[in-house]
Amino acid sequence: MNSLPDGLIVIAKRECPTCVLVEPLLRELAQGATPLTVYVQDDPDYAAGVPNVIDDRSLEHSYRLNIEIVPTLIRVEGGREVERTYGWHRGDWQRISGRDDLGLDLPALRPGCGSKTLDPGVAEELAVRFGDVSFASRSVEIAGSEDVMEACFERGWT
Repeated sequence: MNSLPDGLIVIAKRECPTCVLVEPLLRELAQGATPLTVYVQDDPDYAAGVPNVIDDRSLEHSYRLNIEIVPTLIRVEGGREVERTYGWHRGDWQRISGRDDLGLDLPALRPGCGSKTLDPGVAEELAVRFGDVSFASRSVEIAGSEDVMEACFERGWT
């Protein structure tokens, strides 16, 4: 993902109560002049009726965007991220979206939830699948009189 789409990006998942709280706001944001892209980590029916909702159950977009908390709101200008916020903070969402009237009927603040990219074992799998993981090795000399298995055990390689 070298270049991001200009506008707003939201990353969310249905199993997060804060993401459910902000779901109606996505419809409002989609009707504005600023383009909106929504990546959904679990349920492709989340934000039904909102254009440009992308199924991210593979978590590729979430991984490449370094998402740790959902919902995350990101503003992109010129293909580069310029600002982001996590969870629901009315002032932050209003500032980043440019909409002073956004979420006035919602609580001022709600914490987000952990991204699915941080589920046990998932981060490592995503790094192998989508990251720039490079492996390196080196030769280790073991004396002819040494038992190979014992040498490995002594080095903590078991």
